[in-house]
Amino acid sequence: VKPLEGGEGLDVLVSTQDLDMTQQTIAKVMGVPCNQIIGKMIRAGGGFGGKATRQLPVACAAAIAASKHSRPVKVVNERCDDMIMVAGRERAKVEYSVGFDDNGKILAFKEIFYMDAGFTSRESQGDLGMACFMADNTYNIPNWRSQAYLCKTNNQTNCSMRAPGVVHSIHVMERVVESIANYLPHITPVQVRASNFYKAGDATPYLQILDETPTLVRTWEEVQKSAGFVNLQASVAQFNKDNTWTKRGVSLIPVKYGMQEGGYNMEAAVHIYPDGSITVVHGGMEIGQGINTKVAQCCAFALSAPLESVRVANPSTVKIAASGGTGGSATSECCCAAVIMACDITNSRLAPYKSKFDAWTSIIAAASNDHVMLSASAQFSPKPYEGHQYRYFVWGSSISVVELDVLTGETQILRSDLVYDCGVSLNPAIDIGQVEGAFVFGIGTFLSEEVVIDESNGTLLSNGTWDYKPPASKCIPVEFNVTFLENSKNPTGVLSSKATGEPPYSFANSVYFALRHCIDAAREDAGLNLNYSLDIPATQQKIVAALSLNPLKHFNLEGNES
Repeated sequence: VKPLEGGEGLDVLVSTQDLDMTQQTIAKVMGVPCNQIIGKMIRAGGGFGGKATRQLPVACAAAIAASKHSRPVKVVNERCDDMIMVAGRERAKVEYSVGFDDNGKILAFKEIFYMDAGFTSRESQGDLGMACFMADNTYNIPNWRSQAYLCKTNNQTNCSMRAPGVVHSIHVMERVVESIANYLPHITPVQVRASNFYKAGDATPYLQILDETPTLVRTWEEVQKSAGFVNLQASVAQFNKDNTWTKRGVSLIPVKYGMQEGGYNMEAAVHIYPDGSITVVHGGMEIGQGINTKVAQCCAFALSAPLESVRVANPSTVKIAASGGTGGSATSECCCAAVIMACDITNSRLAPYKSKFDAWTSIIAAASNDHVMLSASAQFSPKPYEGHQYRYFVWGSSISVVELDVLTGETQILRSDLVYDCGVSLNPAIDIGQVEGAFVFGIGTFLSEEVVIDESNGTLLSNGTWDYKPPASKCIPVEFNVTFLENSKNPTGVLSSKATGEPPYSFANSVYFALRHCIDAAREDAGLNLNYSLDIPATQQKIVAALSLNPLKHFNLEGNES
C-alpha cells in the first residue's frame, strides 16, 4: 500500500480474487470514499477461493499502517500463518439411507449433511447449498430428501475452495453406488451407475427438467473405448490373481456439474488506438486460469482484428469501477461475454469503414481520421436462467488404474483417462490444463492432503509443507489422457463453450475408488469382508488400517511357517 501525493488516498497492490470488495472494505475501515482507494492486481499466484476474502485483513492492516506513517507498507504472510488464516475446505460428515431394487435401480435416497464451518458461517453457507444441489451427481432418483446443517466449532473459519461442497456430495453419492454394488454381488458398480443415469426429460431433485439429451452417455462410452476398459478390467483381474503383495484396481466414474451465470457482474472496456492496436481491460482477476488469453481471443474474434494487436491491461478500480469477484468457474466466460458486447458497440461504429477497406489498420485509420469513437464498455450481468437452477451442465467420465503395495500402503496411479464435454473450447490448451490441474488437485484431496487439528483447542497442526502434503511429481498418473468430446455445442454458453475450472475436480473420485478396489482384492485374499472404513484423504496410514492384515497370519512367506 502506497500513500498518494497530497494525502489524496492510497494505492493498493493486492493479490486477490475480488478487487472491488478489497477496495470497499479498505474504504470502510479507513472511513474514506471508495474513490480514494485505488485497487490494483497484477497476478494472484493462484486463488482457488482462498483469496476471495482472506486477503482483506492483510490489505486493511497495510492500509492503516501506510496511512498512519505516510509511507509505503508491504505485508507478506509467512506460510504457516497464511495457512492458518486462509484455512481451507470444510470437513464434512454425511449420514444416508438408500433404497434400491435387485437390479441396482435407486428408488429413494435420504441424507443428512453436516459441514464444519469453523467459528463463523462465512462462505460455508453457500458451500453447503452447492453440496445439496449437486448431491445427485448423474443419477435420476425419484424420491429424494436432503437435509444440511452448518456446525459451529472451535476450528478456524473455513473458506470456499475449488468446487466447494460439491467434492463432498459427489463423493458421497459414488460411495452409495459402490455400496449397492457390494450388496448385490451379481451386479458391478459400472452397471449400477449406468442403470441410474439421467435421460432427456428427467427432473432433478430441484425440479429442473433436462431439456436436451445429456452428453453423459457419449463421454461414458467414449472413455471406455479409448482406454480399452474391458481389457483393463481383465488385466487388473489377472494381475491380482498372480500377485499377493501388490494389487491393482480400476474404476470408472461419471460427473455432472451445474453452471449458473446468474449473480455474476462483469464489466469490460475495449480501446482501439489510431494505429489499430487494442487495449482491453475487464473486471476479472487472472489467477492462473488463462482469463486474459481467452478475453484477448474473443476481442480479436469479435472485431475481426489480429490477435497480436490485442493487449489485456492489468485490472484496476480506476479502469473498472464495478465488477464482481472471480470464482465459480464462470468468470472467464462472463468477461468474454462483456468484451464481445463492447466490441459489438464498436463494430456498429466501424461498419461503414469495414465495407470500404479490408485491412484492419486501414479500417481504423479511416475511422480515426473521421473522429469516430473507438472506445466502448459493456457490462455482462445475466439474470438467473428462468425456471432453471443451472444455465447448463458439464458432463464427463473418467477411468483410473491404481497400484497398491499391500505391505506399505504406498500407491501409484498407473493411468487416468478423462473424456470431458467442454462444448466448443475457447482455448483447448488452457482448458486441457484446467482439466488436468483440477484432476491433480482432486488427487491431493482424496489421497494425501490431510488437515490435522488439535481437537482440544482447534489449532491447525498441519500448517506447512512438512505436515501438509499436496500432490508432487510422483503423484500424478504415469499415463494421463484428457480428451474433449467432439461435436458438442453449448447453446447457452459463450461461443458455445463450457467451463473447465471446477467441474473436473470430482473426476479424481476414480482414483479413490480404484484404490478401494485394490484394498478389496487384498482383503478378499485374506478372507476378510469388504465392510471397512476409508475416509478421505486416504493416506498411507489409513490404507494400512483399512487392509486390516495380521502380520502373523497373513505375512508368512511360502514354505516358511515358523
